[in-house]
Amino acid sequence: MKRLVTVSVISALAWMGLATVSRAQTSTPQVIRLQGFLSRVTGSTRTPVSGPVTMTFRLYNNDIGGTLQTTFGPTTVTVTNGIYEVELPFTRNRFAGANRYLEIEADGETMTPRLRMTSAPYAYVADTLDGFEGPELDDTAEIAAHTADPDAHREHASLEESLEIDADIAAHAAAADPHPSYLRKAGGTMTGAITFTSGAGAMLNMYSTGFNNVERPVIAHSPAFPTWGLKYRDSDDTYVFQGDGLPALAVNLTNRTVGIGTGTPGAGMALDIVGTTRTQVLTITGGSDVAEPFEVSGAAPMEPGTVVSIDPDGSGGLRMSDRPYDRTVAGVISGANGIKPGLTLEQEGTVASGTVPVAMTGRVFCRADASSGPIRPGDLLTTSAVPGHAMRVEDPSLAQGAILGKALGSLDAGRGLVLVLINLQ
Repeated sequence: MKRLVTVSVISALAWMGLATVSRAQTSTPQVIRLQGFLSRVTGSTRTPVSGPVTMTFRLYNNDIGGTLQTTFGPTTVTVTNGIYEVELPFTRNRFAGANRYLEIEADGETMTPRLRMTSAPYAYVADTLDGFEGPELDDTAEIAAHTADPDAHREHASLEESLEIDADIAAHAAAADPHPSYLRKAGGTMTGAITFTSGAGAMLNMYSTGFNNVERPVIAHSPAFPTWGLKYRDSDDTYVFQGDGLPALAVNLTNRTVGIGTGTPGAGMALDIVGTTRTQVLTITGGSDVAEPFEVSGAAPMEPGTVVSIDPDGSGGLRMSDRPYDRTVAGVISGANGIKPGLTLEQEGTVASGTVPVAMTGRVFCRADASSGPIRPGDLLTTSAVPGHAMRVEDPSLAQGAILGKALGSLDAGRGLVLVLINLQ
């Protein structure tokens, strides 16, 4: 009696162990390579088979009987001196169970016993994590082996509909890890807040909605120092870097303003600094005069370019000039003809404060009167009898202490604006 006997070796195109998963990695090949030796036995004689053999391969969940999982064949396999090789297209889902057994049929004869599948085919799942294939995982979803080293950092993940990287790992608990942390992404639709936390303190705390959130730290130094780091104030959309709860740097996203030393940058100020500023070179491109704000008395607001003098009431304020060669002349209200102050000096909350910027030095347009004579560049200017207007100095003996500055422009007759280099003397 003749019968076929096969000795087979299973290998798989897979990996032993777990490695970092990234988008760049391709999927595990869905194939198992089977190598075997097929011989024909007649009595006590064993003869290696050569030539084509019709073979069928069946996968069961038991060594005897059981449930058929999948079948490959019948297929023609070339056997040379008893040796054959075939690639079985068994996909990874066929190995979801605990035990799998391969049954081989050659030329209608079923080999016994079935061959138990060992670890290599199960390496199919090495590139999966809770049902996610390697290419489906983000580059940042790295899997790191965990040790009992108390300084080892956790980077394990459980990816379901929500994402949780939990700190409660027994090995780390036993090691008394001094730096526990975890990432929690709550909500099955991935819409909840993301929080790195340990104990009562949040290390990274992102809001789950975009409106009406409570002011709180979004990045904290550590559980012991929750007021050191970065907080967000949703009421006015401001990020504030803080140290011990005190603001160091604030960025208002709505007004596009920055504050240093303050958590509430002033409206209309691109940069609001509380404290002393030190710099090597300061270039100002938005104005051309140095001004100080004063309170100016008068029945109506005064126009930019108006000449003002010291108010005799002793309040420290100013008034509109109204007589020629006035030795109490103080300057010109800044802002006429589109020329703005480049630098404003003020101490808020004191007498050295006010609401009207008055140019003390620099270039400014000034309201002038040419009734006493045409104004030419280089002429000394003083106050005139026309309220708020300057005129050319005609009598140097009267001008001492009443000079406003020098004309940079001309005015042939009447009244108008003249560019003046302010230089009180």
